[in-house]
Amino acid sequence: MIEGAQEYYDAMTEWRDGGSVGEQPSFEGVGVKALDEYTVQYTMSKSVPYFTSVCCYAAFYPANRQFVESMSAQDDGTSSFGNNKDNFLYCGALILDELTPDSIRRFSKNESYWDVEDVHFDQVNVLYYRDQESIYEAFTRRSQLRAIIDDTGAILI
Repeated sequence: MIEGAQEYYDAMTEWRDGGSVGEQPSFEGVGVKALDEYTVQYTMSKSVPYFTSVCCYAAFYPANRQFVESMSAQDDGTSSFGNNKDNFLYCGALILDELTPDSIRRFSKNESYWDVEDVHFDQVNVLYYRDQESIYEAFTRRSQLRAIIDDTGAILI
């Protein structure tokens, strides 16, 4: 989608996993450039008519540079930004309290949220199910309110 992004990702993965010796791969070949303080330019490797909707994904959210750069480096040299609940930036109504991959994401009300008096949930649990039988059981017990099937066929609650 974004020119050079896959190549950069692959090179970083190989470098981080020790398969590549030498300098950390450069981001220079990736089609993302800040034109000025308020403008970002994306160069696509092919036509992507739905790109504006892709920009709503969390990977495209802006982040405070000072906060990101203040994160310590991990053993592999990459930033620790976003790798646990204490290294996230929050600006919404909920804060991540627990994250167990392929199991649960538990959120609580962000008491610092600008409109906290209109946040009507104290806690939200997002559960992950691997099969349709489990989701059916959760619905019949009335313990779940909705389900999302992602592009891999996994069922998310």
